Amino acid sequence: MTPVQSDVQEPSAITPGRRKIRHKPTILVLDDDIAIVRWLHTSLSSFGYEVLDATEPNRTLLLLASFVVDAVILDVQLEASSGLDVLEFIRSEPSLAHLPVIVLTGLELTHEREETIRQGHAHLIQKSEGIDAVVTTLDGLLEYPDKTW
Repeated sequence: MTPVQSDVQEPSAITPGRRKIRHKPTILVLDDDIAIVRWLHTSLSSFGYEVLDATEPNRTLLLLASFVVDAVILDVQLEASSGLDVLEFIRSEPSLAHLPVIVLTGLELTHEREETIRQGHAHLIQKSEGIDAVVTTLDGLLEYPDKTW
């Protein structure tokens, strides 16, 4: 009798090039700092993600309307507006409301801003926590998307 092959992947350590995923999840990144966008793009790509980049909210909205994305990473403080405005838009649109969102910031946030992020069902990560925190959160959100919503 031939053993049945399973396509279930065993979890692996968080090391670029070692992750095994069935398809490349697409992550939309919004940050007005091009160095941060490049860092996230390069890092997330090395972990097996497809990455769409935006440096301003209008481009983010255009990308959301044009592509199927699996998750969004937003900066709080943008040059002309706030990533929280984009979070509010995502949560108000029935076709997007299910998307996992990570708010990635380098700022010390007020209690009110942290509460706004929680009420928007987003996950807050400080940029100083590094790419491992981002990848661990993304992996958890995309592996068990119904667990958080």
